[in-house]
Amino acid sequence: MHDAHPLLPNLPEGKNWSPLALFALFFSDSILDSIVTNTNRYAELKRFPSMEAGKAFPSQEAEGLGREGSSSARTITEERPWYPIGLGELKVFIGLQIIIGVYRYPAMEDYWAENEGVKYHEFEKMSCNRY
Repeated sequence: MHDAHPLLPNLPEGKNWSPLALFALFFSDSILDSIVTNTNRYAELKRFPSMEAGKAFPSQEAEGLGREGSSSARTITEERPWYPIGLGELKVFIGLQIIIGVYRYPAMEDYWAENEGVKYHEFEKMSCNRY
């Protein structure tokens, strides 16, 4: 039988590690920035399906990041509006994911409602629709 052990970072002894500090060991702001960037790019691809490979997205053109001659006039195909996420909102989303993973409710909307006298105020930071 194999003697398997997870590879964990060597934490200095004597320091009181908060849950957030432990989380940051695995998800640095640079990693989270990459998730934000790629989430927003993916959303733009879904919103503008006729986008040609290599051309800038409309939001990039507005920021001066597009190729010369590329047009920002695209047909938007979306069921509901999309607003780009930021680093803070991603952190809220991940925090809500952790809570949802620990506390189980039958319906997603239940996390935003008061249940048996318990209300998770963390869910006030993001609407159920945005989540």
